[in-house]
Amino acid sequence: MRFTTILAVLGVLLFAESARPQGGDPALRSAVERYLTTVEEDAADEVLRDIVARADVTAQRLLEIIRERPSVQGRSITVTVPHAGRGIRIELRIPPGHDESSKPLPVLLDITEGVHLDRLTGGARIIGVAAHGYTPPQFSDEGRDGFAKILRTAAHRANGDPDRLWATGFSWAGHATCDNALHRPGLHAGIAPLGGGPRRIHFRLLDNLAGTTVLAWCGAKDDPELVWNLRELALRARKHHYRCKVTFDPDKGHRLPLADVATLGRRITEAAPLAPLADRGRLLADGRLVENPLLRIDAVEERRVRVPRLIPVPSSLSYDGKRRATIRAMRGQVVWVAWTIKRARRRTTISLKSRGVTRCTLFLRAPAFKAGDRVRVRAGAKTVFDGPLRPEPRVLLEETRRTGERLRPAIARLAIAF
Repeated sequence: MRFTTILAVLGVLLFAESARPQGGDPALRSAVERYLTTVEEDAADEVLRDIVARADVTAQRLLEIIRERPSVQGRSITVTVPHAGRGIRIELRIPPGHDESSKPLPVLLDITEGVHLDRLTGGARIIGVAAHGYTPPQFSDEGRDGFAKILRTAAHRANGDPDRLWATGFSWAGHATCDNALHRPGLHAGIAPLGGGPRRIHFRLLDNLAGTTVLAWCGAKDDPELVWNLRELALRARKHHYRCKVTFDPDKGHRLPLADVATLGRRITEAAPLAPLADRGRLLADGRLVENPLLRIDAVEERRVRVPRLIPVPSSLSYDGKRRATIRAMRGQVVWVAWTIKRARRRTTISLKSRGVTRCTLFLRAPAFKAGDRVRVRAGAKTVFDGPLRPEPRVLLEETRRTGERLRPAIARLAIAF
């Protein structure tokens, strides 16, 4: 064989090797997918034990498998999302021509089981998501985590843009979109409640909406409390650094369709993506298990978040004044963790301060962090970690299964006590 021919063959072989998925052998990839998709927790735990017991398993190999984008074929894909001991069946509706090599598209979850998707998207190039039969307890952490996991799963499975995740829904599902965004900040680029919105008790968490877009529709003849809350939500947008537009249908009460709602799809495609988490910020909470991509609040001083059943307000105040006085009275009943991230050439320092939070969890995610990065973590005056990151396969897999976050998975998890 001529020398030039040998070089050509070697070049083809080297290119083929570099183009091959880097997740290890097929058996390992199959085991990881089985762990992430198995519904029964006991069965999943058994698969996890088998994976981490393998001598050849490293966090880096697992990370390559987890982040690998699957192929996208067809106009409709059905996926089962394991969550809280059950399988949530979701349907992904894919625009024509979209596949794994396309530019990632916005993702819109209709919490109302997808019944409004076609009316809302209006042919816009959006990945629609319907969660069939999933109606968790309202304002619950099970539901907040379930809907967040559905959105992240859809973004990974259908080549969606993780910075343009949206949720919508009518009535209770409209309330849920607001509740989810307030308690899982840093996930939604936007929410579109229909005939739903925040409760007055939610207004103490409005800072958590910073950077989010709110597009709301409601009948002007709907519940007066809801109508007032939505108007107030729009009035407070600039102060709390979110974008908000509320459209009232003058002729409607609590029913669909609402005027102009068919423009939602176009507005989503034109809306700003969610900005990366800032190097300085604060996570507000009205209880435990409020979570953003960096932090989860695990335990709080309950007295600091407790709201009295009755809040007296002066009878001399106007109708609007009484409502705003109620909101002001509840404003201080929150706890928080503040963070500051300082990046230097050789080390990243994360400083945490808290008010009323006794325990939280810190998550360091790929690709912003990688194995070997030197990181120092301070909680108040204490240094709780200082050294190179050494990702653990078990933590990487457990967090990916818990959250469904495969595009920016947590490679390290640190428990923090204040």
